[in-house]
Amino acid sequence: MRLFIIALFLFVFTGTAMAKEPFNMLRSSQITGLIPDIDDAYGVIFRDVNNDGHPDIYLVCFRNLNRLLINNGGLLPFVDRTIRSGTGGNLMSSGNRNLELGVSVADYDNDGWPDIFLAGWGKSQRLFHNLGDVRFENVTERLNLFGIADANQGLWLDANNDGYLDIYISDEHQANRLFINQKDGTFSERIWARDFVDNAVSQGVAAADIDGDGDTDLYVSNWFEPDYMLINDGNGLFKPLHLNLPTLADSVSTNSATFADFDNDADLDLVVAGNNGFIYYYENMSRDSLVLFKVHDDLPFARPGGRVFGVLAADFNNDGYLDVFITTKGKNRLYLNSAGGFIADYDSDDMDRYSTGAAVADLDNDGDLDLLVANKDENSQFYLNPSAQNNSVRIRLQGVRSNRDAIGARVFLYSSSDSGRTLLGFREVSAGNGYLSGSTEWVFFGMAGRDTAYVDIIFPGGKKIAGEQVLAGRGYQFMEDGWPVLMMVSALRISRQALSHPQFKLNLFLFLFLMALVSLYLILGIKRYEWSSGTIAWQLFLWLLFMYGLFFLFRETALSRLLYISLGASAIAALVSVLFSEHFMRLRRRHARFREKIHNLADRLLQYHEARDLFREIGSTLQSHPDIKGVSFLKMKREDGYALFTNSEEAAVLAREPLEQLDEQNRLIRKSKSSGHAEWFLPLRQDGVQEDYLYMLMENSGNHLNQEDIKLIQNLLSQVAIALDNIRYVKETAVLVEELTRAKVEKEYVEQLRVSNQQLDQKNKELQRLFRELKEKESQLIHSEKMASLGHLVAGISHELNNPISFIYANMKIVGEYLDELEESLRKVGDGERRREMLEVISELRSIVTDSSRGSLAVKEIVQDLKSFSRLDQAELKEIHPSELIETCLKMLKTQIGDTVRVETDLAFDEPVMCNPGQLNQVLINLMSNAIQAMSQKGTLKIDTRRAGKNSFEIIVSDSGPGIPVEIRSKIFDPFFTTKEVDQGTGLGLSVSHNIIKKHGGTIYVEDGPLGGASFHIKLPVNGENDYV
Repeated sequence: MRLFIIALFLFVFTGTAMAKEPFNMLRSSQITGLIPDIDDAYGVIFRDVNNDGHPDIYLVCFRNLNRLLINNGGLLPFVDRTIRSGTGGNLMSSGNRNLELGVSVADYDNDGWPDIFLAGWGKSQRLFHNLGDVRFENVTERLNLFGIADANQGLWLDANNDGYLDIYISDEHQANRLFINQKDGTFSERIWARDFVDNAVSQGVAAADIDGDGDTDLYVSNWFEPDYMLINDGNGLFKPLHLNLPTLADSVSTNSATFADFDNDADLDLVVAGNNGFIYYYENMSRDSLVLFKVHDDLPFARPGGRVFGVLAADFNNDGYLDVFITTKGKNRLYLNSAGGFIADYDSDDMDRYSTGAAVADLDNDGDLDLLVANKDENSQFYLNPSAQNNSVRIRLQGVRSNRDAIGARVFLYSSSDSGRTLLGFREVSAGNGYLSGSTEWVFFGMAGRDTAYVDIIFPGGKKIAGEQVLAGRGYQFMEDGWPVLMMVSALRISRQALSHPQFKLNLFLFLFLMALVSLYLILGIKRYEWSSGTIAWQLFLWLLFMYGLFFLFRETALSRLLYISLGASAIAALVSVLFSEHFMRLRRRHARFREKIHNLADRLLQYHEARDLFREIGSTLQSHPDIKGVSFLKMKREDGYALFTNSEEAAVLAREPLEQLDEQNRLIRKSKSSGHAEWFLPLRQDGVQEDYLYMLMENSGNHLNQEDIKLIQNLLSQVAIALDNIRYVKETAVLVEELTRAKVEKEYVEQLRVSNQQLDQKNKELQRLFRELKEKESQLIHSEKMASLGHLVAGISHELNNPISFIYANMKIVGEYLDELEESLRKVGDGERRREMLEVISELRSIVTDSSRGSLAVKEIVQDLKSFSRLDQAELKEIHPSELIETCLKMLKTQIGDTVRVETDLAFDEPVMCNPGQLNQVLINLMSNAIQAMSQKGTLKIDTRRAGKNSFEIIVSDSGPGIPVEIRSKIFDPFFTTKEVDQGTGLGLSVSHNIIKKHGGTIYVEDGPLGGASFHIKLPVNGENDYV
């Protein structure tokens, strides 16, 4: 924009610089096209209102729409934002009562955004609170202005010096009024003078520290009455000062006044614009507390003629002295100040206009002040400053403890040399100038060709900044206090305003209710639904993201309404989430109850003596699963089949349908042709001739059984197969015993007995084989459940198997006794070939019974060894020697060790220790078995014990195998980590062992061993002080 304007007026600037003609700004520098055509204007603001660094414009129109023009810094800089900002003013038709005149801009609530007060008659007054982003809120009701007011001007000032700006309103027909800032965004009217009757027709108001006591005084221009010079007592109570000045002694009808230091003597002179065509200039001659002004009526601008509305003081030519621009109903004039004396030759565009307000700012950022004039009868005008050099210093102040705009602050510019300091200029920051208007927030000093100078600053609160060096052509910003004080004051301000906001209690209640809702939701999730920390963190993240979106979408909505929306949306989301969580929790509980029933049934399998009772109990248990509709047991033989047990209407039909090939998981899933439900077929037993299946009809066509449930059912079926064999063996044994007791001493009976014993021997071997398979199935169950205990399972199996084994062993004894009786009976028979044959058969039969008894006894001893190994009869910790643990484990691994593995032990420590023997047996069996497999059952296995401290000992299991690579040692204790082939291990052994040692309060780790392979170290406390449960 600056380049465009400079190019547009290049001939003006060049001519001025080359010919060195007198300074002409009005005559040759008028510029059009920058702003829309706007007439009917009175007051004007020319300053930055949206904090983007560019001066904006607000024009008050007498009876038309006011205009807010935002400077975007572009080629055509000004954009009309009147409607969007809501600052158009009052367009209500009410005759002569619909007038809008003056405007004053300042940050009354210290939030960093300049606010606007619009003065008008009747109900036209407006207080616009700046919300940022060129948005203003009409908060006129917070002014608490009651009754009728015909305001010509409202001027911002800190009347009681409390750091918040108050407003003084001059009234055309009623008494003037003072409104004190309550620091909470509201105002309260206060009596501003005692023993004083205000009955004048007041126009403009000017503010300055007239008596130099540090507070703000006032000068009020009046019609039909003398003007008021009001001295502030420091608390916002004013007292008239009667001086022998023409405008104070007589009623000369003035429009406005301006305080400025025209002679650079560090005090403020006074210029008053008369409605009678005169301009009154009073030189400040005050000393100490004595207020004294000298009248000068011989100055060139004393009688410009016509009605004079305003006098604007600014250093247009940057020579260090304030010049005077006069707005009149006639020809406007610019008088230059030459070292304190005004030059008679003035600058004018020689156009007769009805000019009212005027304001200055650096539009093109070239270091000089440009001029904007508001016209009543013609379009308002811009005058671009023709100065070619950036020879000024710009200063902006920010109050911290004082008001944010530092209104009332004093700035001194001086030069420094060996002979001392020389004052170059003095300014006092004010919110108004000229007639009903306000200029830039920057304080400008012309440098008159100097490169450097120094400034002293006195803030309204008394804080001083002295001796700051400034350079010509630059801008500077000074803050009253540092950032820590600023943050503290800002926090107190925000807190005070928030607490005093009319809806603060409602907003606080809604916010606390929202937080209570979120807290209740999280507590419910943690306590009832057992959410993990990751789930909670993810939900909180989504909620905060959702809240941010709501606040962004409804950022222009009232906070209470936004909180209502947030509360309602959060409640709905929480309700939906709770309903889903409740549903899933019920499903989890039903699944948990189902698994508990499966476990309980598995413990009772051997108590059933009839297959149908067993089938009925299994069907009832499985159907407790929420997704299983019906259960049947099917027996398939060749092409036919029939149902052993069913509680499903489709079982009879399905039993005769041929089954397809089972999948790799040994099961068949298909869709029913009749009902559309999913069907599951799980094999119960297959012997090549006959196949038994468990048939399950699901609630719908989907597959709702998870892998854990499937594995649990398959393990149950493995145990059911054993239980069915047990039922059949018991029945067959009972039949054999009954036949044996009734048998006669005949060869046919003996042959039958021999066959029966051979079958019994085969069944005994089959029982051992099934026992081994049972151990493998139970091992799979442990791994799938991840929480089951090997000792508990082995103990339970040992306990249950001990009864049938004992029964078989007792039957063998009875058979032996019968053989003794038979032999005794045969001995009584006469001698002969038949007798000898019978005795030989009995001898052979006795040998078979003896072998069967020994086999049963061996199985019984194995069961006893398993019970000893598991030690599950000990519910608490037990004292045991480490050597007992090691010997028991070596005995259990005797088959794996064989003759190819050499076992070495060095039990240096064998004192009694407190532990759970079954759990430690499980750990040692796991480590020794892994070592033997790592050596391919050929090498050296070494077990050492030693003391590892005052109250701890160590067990070391080493092997001569290939060892464990360093890169995977950190993973070997992770669940399901394994380096074995598929189906060769689950990867849970070391993870379970690690958890057992940890529960004992110990540690387990691996390193390279002395035999070249891996060496596992188990360190445990001796006294059993641990968290094992």
